Amino acid sequence: MAARTVYAALFLAALILCAMLAAAQQQQPPSVWPMPKQFSTGSGSITLDAQNFVFTAPNVGVMNRAVQRYASLIFPVKKRLAPLRLADGPILSELRISVVDSKADLALGVDESYTVTVSPDKKWAQLDAQTVWGALRGLETFSQLVNFEQSSRTYTVYGVPISIGDS
Repeated sequence: MAARTVYAALFLAALILCAMLAAAQQQQPPSVWPMPKQFSTGSGSITLDAQNFVFTAPNVGVMNRAVQRYASLIFPVKKRLAPLRLADGPILSELRISVVDSKADLALGVDESYTVTVSPDKKWAQLDAQTVWGALRGLETFSQLVNFEQSSRTYTVYGVPISIGDS
């Protein structure tokens, strides 16, 4: 009987430890690669409305194809699993992409700078780039900020507010 109690206590302790580790891991600020020149995070989080999320971008062939590709990379289970429920807090439903020079050719020395901002008090994130090529880099960075939470079937960005800049 004593052995059974010890095993039950050990099992319970292991279960609590696993839950604590999982919770700590979920709340980690985002990590992106390659590391941008400027990267600051906060301690909040924001849930994405994957079912209705839109990418507002310039109507340029390269950009259109990239948005389609990244939409499926960011939300791979969007169509198959509806969220159990969206979070009670802020909901992010759009990525607004702004490009200064949408006609710049990809060439040595082209400006690939971009900024990404995610604010907890706005329904959209902002990606600003000098060229389409910078916007593609910004899309990659944004995609790495999004986490899928299996237990709630929601997509979440941790570490908001987030401000990222790279060139």
